[in-house]
Amino acid sequence: MESFFKLVKNKRTLIVGIGNILRGDDGVGVIIAEALRKMGLNVIVAEMGVENVIGEVINQRPEVLIFIDGVKAGLRPGDIVVCRLDEGKVRGGVLSTHAIPLQLLIRLIKEFIPDVSVYLVGIQVRQVGIALSLSPEVERSAKKLIRLFSSMLL
Repeated sequence: MESFFKLVKNKRTLIVGIGNILRGDDGVGVIIAEALRKMGLNVIVAEMGVENVIGEVINQRPEVLIFIDGVKAGLRPGDIVVCRLDEGKVRGGVLSTHAIPLQLLIRLIKEFIPDVSVYLVGIQVRQVGIALSLSPEVERSAKKLIRLFSSMLL
């Protein structure tokens, strides 16, 4: 994880938190993004769908774009995975919990910002049914990521 932060340190970085806080662990990206935004990091909260913030992403022209989202990767709940998304196929079967494939959105972003490096920081979800709170494992990972992002990027 620290090697990932070394890659993005001192670059114009934009974080996009994806999720739905009414669907339990699916809201983890939004919860992390809201906390990081309060700390002063450059963040977009995409609770209503990442496709709705693509224009804002393109206007900011980041060097590094980081999506934070709950994923279904066949890991233990709360496990964290970091994938580079702009180098072709994502390895390991990591899937966002959302309907619009991130790869499709990345192709669109790359049309306008060809040199952007795009990453997914995913947290393995336990449950994505109707719920207003995160599972304990996902909440622990969210707190860990908030600490890491704030210490490495502020």
